[in-house]
Amino acid sequence: MNRATSDEYIATSERNFCSKCSSMLWLYDETWPELIHPFASAIDSPDLKVPEKLVRLFSLGTPSDIHSL
Repeated sequence: MNRATSDEYIATSERNFCSKCSSMLWLYDETWPELIHPFASAIDSPDLKVPEKLVRLFSLGTPSDIHSL
């Protein structure tokens, strides 16, 4: 993390992949042992509710060619 800076360090997170297709499935980080973060593309349940509103996170580093909503 913090690549190419004097504060660079190795992340503690673990990414997990499908052994058949190599798709990212979920991420685990020992910093938050009670949480597992699934990738949206790995969730295929038709029972998921459509969110009522869209939330954007961390827009400070958004490239200039990406426009705001």
